[in-house]
Amino acid sequence: MGGRICYMTRDDRGAVVRALRLVGERTSDSWTAPSTDPRRAIGSGAQWLRDRLVALSASNGRSARVLDRVCLDVDGAACSWVNASGTDRRLVRALIEGAAGSGGMDTDEGGPGARTRFPDLPDETGYEPLAPRGDDAAPASPRVGVMATPDIPARLLLDELDALGVRVGGVMSVWQALAAAWDAGDGGGGGVRADRVVADERPLCAVVAVDPDGPRAVWVWSDNGRPVAAGSVRLLRAREDAGGEDEHGRIIDEAATTLCEQDVSRLGLEWLSWSAQLGRTPARAVLVGPFGRVDESVAGVLDAGGAARALTAVWPGASVDVIEEPDPIGRTLGILAERGEAQGAGELGELGARPGRAHRSMYVWLAGALALGGIAAGALGYRYWSAADALREQRGAILDNRNDILREVGLEQDKWRQAMLELETIHGVLYGEQNTRTEPIMPVMSAFERLTFVLSNPEWDLVSISVGSTAVSMRVTVPDVVTAEQLEQGVLSITTGILEWTPMVKRERAGAVDCDLTGTWSPEARGGVTP
Repeated sequence: MGGRICYMTRDDRGAVVRALRLVGERTSDSWTAPSTDPRRAIGSGAQWLRDRLVALSASNGRSARVLDRVCLDVDGAACSWVNASGTDRRLVRALIEGAAGSGGMDTDEGGPGARTRFPDLPDETGYEPLAPRGDDAAPASPRVGVMATPDIPARLLLDELDALGVRVGGVMSVWQALAAAWDAGDGGGGGVRADRVVADERPLCAVVAVDPDGPRAVWVWSDNGRPVAAGSVRLLRAREDAGGEDEHGRIIDEAATTLCEQDVSRLGLEWLSWSAQLGRTPARAVLVGPFGRVDESVAGVLDAGGAARALTAVWPGASVDVIEEPDPIGRTLGILAERGEAQGAGELGELGARPGRAHRSMYVWLAGALALGGIAAGALGYRYWSAADALREQRGAILDNRNDILREVGLEQDKWRQAMLELETIHGVLYGEQNTRTEPIMPVMSAFERLTFVLSNPEWDLVSISVGSTAVSMRVTVPDVVTAEQLEQGVLSITTGILEWTPMVKRERAGAVDCDLTGTWSPEARGGVTP
């Protein structure tokens, strides 16, 4: 299913909308802005787009509430480079605006002269960093190309379309459209002779489109369908019948619609500057435009073959494809529309993320959910407060009842606790609820008597002995280790059935061995009671 793209043509450094063009898979409709207030003109253009989408939806079956892309021309736009460690938009904006706010001084952050290379339109320009390399390749230069596009008309158009219920899929520049449509390496099927490219590593592709409406030549360097550098060249002409030359030997002819040798030469100079900054050069070039279709009085006009030869002369080693096309911009947008919803084309991220009706609806629903959560929390809190109040009333009633009972029996309130303890004691005696469990009596004397038979050996010195309700421990000093083992065997054999001994701990010292023995009362000695 084909996509639909709106191309915006502007004047006055991109501040005023001049015309809109709606391009579909097989359709192309145009609207020219009236000479009125720019804001009203944008509103009128948005209404025209809405009406055309409704009319087209009846034939192609697509929703009239969806516009796939808005494409901006290059009027007032600029593409230059900055010294940046990444392509984050916030970082790039900070570098450029920092250079612009440095009082005209060059800064290391943006690079020499960064301030003068971008439009001096604070808060009216969107910046789009360009990919310096493929995702899996290291950049050849720390400098990054940046597209700066005045976007106030685009913002207003998006807001007007949003108010009319039309959702815009994204906003792109014509530079991005050219890279996506004509680069054979984009993989989208729209490039020139894409089936012929078989190399594992694709080189940069330069795309040049002659915009007769400018008149200008719009160019872009593309890396696999993504711009890495871009620019435009105003078409200059030297008339044979001019009767004289200006200080540059050329005059501007607004009626000119194609390239001449001077244009190609200036294009080569721009490319040389960019190759020095980025450390990369295109190995392929695609020229799209109405070549040779001007008045014969214009000198140096190039036909298709002449344009290819002129570009090869200023950029040796590059293969050149020339496409004769009377409407390069329309054909470019038509290629993207044929792919379906302009798939594969880049976009201007800041405009693409502009909040719309869907965002506002989300905020409204979120606020409603928070309000409902607050109401639920308030209701739950009120319920707990009511329950606590009821418990306080019950407690007060119980205390009043207790005080009444104390008054009936003639007992003072400060003595009721002692009376309760006495009553509980009496109750336990009457109903046998007192704790009658007693600890079993251990056979202490029997165990001590048995141990004396072993400890009576004159060579053994009893240091200490402890007999308790849970265990028996003692320390005995003997002459050597052999005697210590005899002591342990004797103690174990004579106290069988009464004590359970742990392994004896022996500590040798000069001329003697200290023996520590510990035993616990056996279940038989406790009367079958497990502690």
